[in-house]
Amino acid sequence: MRVLLIQNPTAGYHSPDRAALVKSLESAGHVVTYRESNQDWNSLLDHADQDVVAVAGGDGTVASVAKALSGNPLPMTIFPAGTANNIAASLGIKGTAAELIGKLATFQKRAFDLGACRGAWGTWPFVESVGLGVLVKLMMHFEQKKEDGPEFESREHELRHAREELLTALKHVAPFSRRVLVDEKDCSGNYLLIEVLNVRRIGPELRLAPYADMNDGLLEVVLLREEDRQMLHDQLSEPHKTLDPTWPILQGRRVTIDICDQIHIDDKRWPEDGQTPPDQSVEITLAPGAVHVLAPPA
Repeated sequence: MRVLLIQNPTAGYHSPDRAALVKSLESAGHVVTYRESNQDWNSLLDHADQDVVAVAGGDGTVASVAKALSGNPLPMTIFPAGTANNIAASLGIKGTAAELIGKLATFQKRAFDLGACRGAWGTWPFVESVGLGVLVKLMMHFEQKKEDGPEFESREHELRHAREELLTALKHVAPFSRRVLVDEKDCSGNYLLIEVLNVRRIGPELRLAPYADMNDGLLEVVLLREEDRQMLHDQLSEPHKTLDPTWPILQGRRVTIDICDQIHIDDKRWPEDGQTPPDQSVEITLAPGAVHVLAPPA
């Protein structure tokens, strides 16, 4: 196959270098065009010149390429190289780059949905989720500590640190009242967290919707109330137990939320300047099957 390889060489820990990736692909019989993620690769997304776009990076790089491929028949595949790799895991793509390259010829082409969040500012696409509550507070905390934050020894160390910080934030967050509509159903109430997901897990491998299907045209809506605080605490405290959440998970094609504070769209906060937004509503929908992927058989 003709492979456009897009790599974020600074992603995660112990990522394979360019030479190793290219050699592995070429040894498997593929013709490789290489770009780093900070170089121009958009102009190469032509299905007449490529057979697949392989992304070696974390969720941020994967999401950027997925958004650029929306509506394009050219499929992507993923060599997970980030810290959490939530998108790859939600698509059933796991393993090292060398392992995945060895199986690439057996992968099947399928589609997955791409989300859109519409508000007064316009429309932002997303791959993972849109939400408000305790996760936004954690993002703000990390951004404030970013410049002089701790050095992490490993992927596991960074994930453990993020879970510990989220546990701290969870202790202090108070429920907030919001109007929420899932399709036409009124789900308004007092919540610790509101998360509208296209994937199974977000953040530090937080399994909010462990059975989400990225190709069913449905959003997973998680509305955590005060009575769910302990369950979230338990999942964060014991991530390796893979506890299935007991909180209700709704599904819908359109979700409307009234907001009066910051939200996150994938790994970005809105407003970007950190200011409190004016009272308004956001509408969250999906474009079914907007992106194609080569992945192991389901």
